[in-house]
Amino acid sequence: MPQHDLEAERRADLDRLVDSQLRAEHDGDIEGILAPMTDAIVHEVVGLADDPIHGLDAVRQRYRDLLAASVHEHDVPIQRRYGHDFVLEEHLWSGRL
Repeated sequence: MPQHDLEAERRADLDRLVDSQLRAEHDGDIEGILAPMTDAIVHEVVGLADDPIHGLDAVRQRYRDLLAASVHEHDVPIQRRYGHDFVLEEHLWSGRL
């Protein structure tokens, strides 16, 4: 397979992963949110005082707290940046606390 086809396939895989994650967050599906993560996760949300947190149990509790205190209405995509084996998703979250 030509290199550009491999790159396009890799980006499509990353896009599916990010889109699935955002859908799970929107739907309040904690186990769906955690599904692609490992226990070695270091999770950071820009602006939160207790960042970063480590491990699935801590991330599970964070999402329980966030979902109990908010109503997720929609996301506005800003940009996605791709690197070797990673993607950075930037979006504007909109909802009510």
